[in-house]
Amino acid sequence: MKAAALQQAVYNRLNDSSVTSLLSSAYSPLVAIFSIGSVPQSVDSEAETNFPYLTFNTTSLTPNDTKDNVGGSAAIQIDVWSRGLSDLAINQIVDAIDVRIRRADLSISGATHITTELISSIMTDDPDGKTKHVVILYRVLFLDN
Repeated sequence: MKAAALQQAVYNRLNDSSVTSLLSSAYSPLVAIFSIGSVPQSVDSEAETNFPYLTFNTTSLTPNDTKDNVGGSAAIQIDVWSRGLSDLAINQIVDAIDVRIRRADLSISGATHITTELISSIMTDDPDGKTKHVVILYRVLFLDN
């Protein structure tokens, strides 16, 4: 399985109104879900209207091949970035993500998805003193086609 195929499958699952309705509309016509390092920089990047948004990536791919099957597992990290929202509102975003990702059917090009399990979800205050950051880690199990 290619990391890009997994990334596209995760994006497709997250790009649903149950998640996107909770995110900033400041990036319109883009949805506020980005690969790490690809968040568009606005004229006023400090504006609270740019938040909340999501970033995500595949952090690792680990083969788990057998004599008869080629497959493995992948770790994906989804980050929620927020300012000016309560912890309750941030957790509503996290819950919406979890409903769309955990044990949901991922359509991964070139692979058969087995399951996706939550590893951890940790909320922290960013060092800037303004931003809340939630790091969500999932493990994806798959077999290559």
